[in-house]
Amino acid sequence: MLKSFSETVYRENNIVKVHAQNPDEIVPNIVTTLYKHGISLSSLRVVRPTLEDVFLKLTGRRLEE
Repeated sequence: MLKSFSETVYRENNIVKVHAQNPDEIVPNIVTTLYKHGISLSSLRVVRPTLEDVFLKLTGRRLEE
């Protein structure tokens, strides 16, 4: 269904998570694709990564306090 998106898609029970570089561009495409397939959304949330999230992704370790 989301074959045209190059982003990473995860499914956990009834929750689908999409990790995207450009959520402002992809969210409308996701909503349109779901609507075309008769799938309704109960909620949608865009979460921006924190500096610690980026550090962890790049280094594989957390910032030490």
